[in-house]
This record gives sequence, C-alpha cells and structure tokens, in this order.
Amino acid sequence: MTKRLRMARLSLSFIFIAMLIVGMLGPMFAQANEHGEPHVLIMNVDGIINSVKERFISRAIEQAEEDNATLLIIQLDTPGGLLGATREIVQLLLETPVPVAVYVSPKGARAGSAGTFITAAGNIAVMAPGSNIGAATPISATGDDLEDTLASKIENDTAALIRSIAQVRGRNQDKLEAMVRSAASYSAQEALAYNVVDLITEDVDDLLAKVDGLRAEVASGTVVLETTGLETRFFNMNILEHFLEFISNPNVSFILLTVGGLGIVVEIFNTGLVAPGVVGVICLLLAF
Repeated sequence: MTKRLRMARLSLSFIFIAMLIVGMLGPMFAQANEHGEPHVLIMNVDGIINSVKERFISRAIEQAEEDNATLLIIQLDTPGGLLGATREIVQLLLETPVPVAVYVSPKGARAGSAGTFITAAGNIAVMAPGSNIGAATPISATGDDLEDTLASKIENDTAALIRSIAQVRGRNQDKLEAMVRSAASYSAQEALAYNVVDLITEDVDDLLAKVDGLRAEVASGTVVLETTGLETRFFNMNILEHFLEFISNPNVSFILLTVGGLGIVVEIFNTGLVAPGVVGVICLLLAF
C-alpha cells in the first residue's frame, strides 16, 4: 500500500513539474513562432505628445523589428506637444528599420502642431476623412506667444526641421513650412491635393489595401509593401507608461506639488510625525 502511495505521489509530482515546464515554455514557443509570421502592428497615440509618447513609439518600433512586422501603423490624434519629444520621434521615424504609416484617425481626429511633424515623418502619411492637420507654429508651454527674438529662433529652427522632413519624404515643402510660419491648417482633402499626405482611407483595412505594392525607404534600403490579407496585432502602453502618462498631466502635477508642499510644512511644524514628511517628499519628487 505504501509503495503504491509513493508511486502515486511520484507520478503526480512528475505530472505537476511537466505541466509547470510546459506552462512556462509554451508562451515562449508560441511567441517565437509568431515572430516569423508577416503581420501589421497597430498602436494608438492620442493626447499630448511628450516623452512618454516618445518612449511608447520607440518600444513599438523595436517590437515591430523584433517580431518581423511588415508594417507599423501609428493611429494619431493629437493637439500637439513638446518640441523636444517631437524631435526625438521624428528621428525615430526617419531612421526606422520597419516601414511606418502614420494614420490621422478616426474621422474628426487632428494632427495639430507636433502631430504635423510626426505625420510628415512617416514613410506613408495617411488621413481619415474629416480629419485635419497643421497649426504647427511654436508657442510656449503655457500656450502664450514667445518673446520676439526667441520666437524667431525657434520658428526658423522648426521651419528648417519641417523642410528637412519634407525633402526626405518627398512631400510639399512650401505647404508644410506654411503650417509652421503662418499656422496654416488643411483638411484631409486639401492635404492630399497639396501632397502633404499620401492617402485618405476610411479605416485600417482600406489603408492596408491601398498601401499594398507601395515602396518605403527604411534604414536598410527600399522595401516594397505586401499587405494584402495580413494579420493585425495591437501594441499597447505598459503599466509604467500609463503611470508616467497620468502624472505628466499638468493638473496632476500641480496637485502633487501642492500636496507635497503641505506635507513638508506639516512635518516642519509637527516634527516627528514622519508620515507627512515622507508623503510630501514622494509627492514633490513625482511632481518634478
């Protein structure tokens, strides 16, 4: 009886270990099999363009390259953002190893200010009907106009950047520069007519049908897109990026700064409480 019990225990232990190994290695094998399959990677970028968005796009490009994706689609809807982060994203898009289509969508979306540079920098620039692009004149972080000398320097710098992007991607330099110098904005139809964007499509399926056979210049050379019938996969922000996106909101930053200051003041007037001081320091660090 005891021998049978031992055998049963050994069998159960073996089965448990085998299931554990299969459970751990199964996803790895499945992921390895997926890497070689042609597919389209899709990501959504909406809201203010900041360093979090730059990190998100950088990760997506790396993932697309690692998984051997045929095309990365950035669905964009933004009022604008930080110039520094925008420049970083433009560099990523101009040096991408994977073809990237920047798609201003859904209908009614906009590629305002920073979004203009990002859209122009994509291998393929696409807009949904009813969307718009432009108004890329630089302003201060508070939304006010810049002082004359500083405004002139930044405007000339960003105008040169948009011209450089236009030259690399073969787009209309004059119309793109007008978005920077005179805050010009265009509807999807106008942008297509002016050669600011390449296509207008109803949705992702329509986009994939229309880009099939087009050429894209990537870091390794010219790629001919073959997108008919490809599987689509979605790429999302991770937990850290969601957290950083949340605290980067100016309203949240102000609240953290206020709570942090109050915590420090309470600790100063009530030495030894510890908790208010610790909370205050953490809030101030997060705010900064």
